[in-house]
Amino acid sequence: MMRLADQVSWELPMDRNGWTLDSAVVLWDKAGQNFMVQNFFYPYPLSSTSAVDSYLGCTTSKDWRRLNGDQDRVLYRGWAEDDSALLTQRVDSGYPPQSEYQVRGPGGSIVQVLVDTFYRTGAHVEWSADSVAYLTTEAYQGGSILPLNQYDEATNTYQRISGAGISVSAFSYSPDGSYLVRVDREYGEAERRLGFSSTSNPTFVSYPYAMVPLSGIALCGWSPGGNKLAFMHTSLNPVSTPRLSIATGQNQFTDVFSEIESGEFIRFVTWSPDGRYLAFAAKKQGSGPVRSLFVYDTLGQGSLVEIPSSIPFANYIYPVWSSDSQTLYATLRDTSAQEFSALEIPMATPTSPTLLSSDVRWGDAPLITHPSKNGVLWVEDDPDNQTETLIYSQPGQLQRPLITATRINQVLHSYVNRADPPGAINQ
Repeated sequence: MMRLADQVSWELPMDRNGWTLDSAVVLWDKAGQNFMVQNFFYPYPLSSTSAVDSYLGCTTSKDWRRLNGDQDRVLYRGWAEDDSALLTQRVDSGYPPQSEYQVRGPGGSIVQVLVDTFYRTGAHVEWSADSVAYLTTEAYQGGSILPLNQYDEATNTYQRISGAGISVSAFSYSPDGSYLVRVDREYGEAERRLGFSSTSNPTFVSYPYAMVPLSGIALCGWSPGGNKLAFMHTSLNPVSTPRLSIATGQNQFTDVFSEIESGEFIRFVTWSPDGRYLAFAAKKQGSGPVRSLFVYDTLGQGSLVEIPSSIPFANYIYPVWSSDSQTLYATLRDTSAQEFSALEIPMATPTSPTLLSSDVRWGDAPLITHPSKNGVLWVEDDPDNQTETLIYSQPGQLQRPLITATRINQVLHSYVNRADPPGAINQ
């Protein structure tokens, strides 16, 4: 059952062809009036096969509708900046699966279909204030490339914006939607180029960053203010370990971290809400077998602080920020015992974290912070009583249990996807 505070409730199916509901995700628009629900089903016993039922609901009309049929999936890809439309991706049941992007207007009706010939995971669609960029698959000289296309919401038209023989492996709009950062590669070549094009002029302009060709580039996200872009890269010749850098503007770059252990990666890169700090996890050269947490302060000349793991054989994963950027929360995963702990890390004293819990339940988002309140949520396991408890904590204050139940599902995602969801904590 889905309930909106005390207004209305809908009875959504809890099984699908004999499969039981594993988890549910609620994805709100910015105004908090419309939401999409994705129910994930798995057969019993669990296998890699799954099914997804998607629904669109509205708090004003108090109505909902199913978006997918029995033989396909409709996946969430984002709300428009002004909430006027919803972008979804329909994936059929064929092998390999075929897909298409769908622009939906009010009530969920499809107003435009953006053709995509093959379903891929990863960064394959971006929505700016008034346009959508997305990848398609195209045959080319006996192989295939990934052209980049752009849909203009105002004119209801779309066009290919990457050049002939170019594959685009990653792309991201600047937060104001004025230009599109891209990673391009010519067919048959190993070198990748980092550059940008404006939304009004698709001509690709390379960033003047690297003095040597790059073999790998990964975009790690814009700062909330939109003036800094974090990205990882490796050189082609000579081959290097991954480096983390920040682009500030179109011609200025800062190297953040390069002392990574051979064969390892930089993970969980996340900006603080004010754009001052950049947190990430990595195994530093010569630091032992565990992954440390690092915080880079972009003010002044920049400074990097390492927060080593306080538990043997435990790696830092999934750091999240408080809304005021003064507290970082992170999960420690003990690989030897498969236990998860929650830590509170104040930016005033980042090398002195506080242990909040040693019984965090594992999930897609072990710790969830609120975008406007300085609290953090997590689900705590009690295996002896076979129960789970939802815990709420604020910096420097006592933890508060909110509810105890046999199973608390992952509808907690609604807490992070809206500024103030129904039933939110108001203190």
